[in-house]
Amino acid sequence: MGLGQYGSVDLIPRRNETVPGRGRYFSVGRGITSPLPGCSTAPYWVTTEAEVRRAVQELAAKKVDIVKIWVDDRLGMYKKLSPELYTAVIDEAHKNGLRVIAHVYTEEDAKGLLRAGIDRNSLKVGTEIVVRGYQSKDKACTPICKANGRDVTFPDGRKLFMGSSGTGAPKDGSDKPEMP
Repeated sequence: MGLGQYGSVDLIPRRNETVPGRGRYFSVGRGITSPLPGCSTAPYWVTTEAEVRRAVQELAAKKVDIVKIWVDDRLGMYKKLSPELYTAVIDEAHKNGLRVIAHVYTEEDAKGLLRAGIDRNSLKVGTEIVVRGYQSKDKACTPICKANGRDVTFPDGRKLFMGSSGTGAPKDGSDKPEMP
């Protein structure tokens, strides 16, 4: 999954390729969130239902696999995507034949998303995980650290590779050296 920041590389046509030793590629395109001043503008920043529907229609036109939304106020630092807006995302995505997944922080928001028709909840609220291979993205790291996880291990031993290898990934010796 990615936010569509691939420069001139178009990965969407590669999503059905079988590459030995690699997982299947899914694209969420840019994703959708409320405005986050000082953060990446890769996701669509939306404040109205019209902006939401336009963003979903643009993602559908790019033939993304899934629409990703962020319903998170980053521990009170920003206004989060409201129930009215995430409900509009889900409605418009479903009208366009797309599923919706969410980055969600609170149980209240998770329940609201389920009531609104969210398609996937890959990690249920309260799921214990171990994240290996992360690095801080925020030098100040206060009040929270923004991290980039690579390997996630669930309590039952299942493992999930989250990407983040290669350029910019943690230098912990787990990855092959990059070619010059």
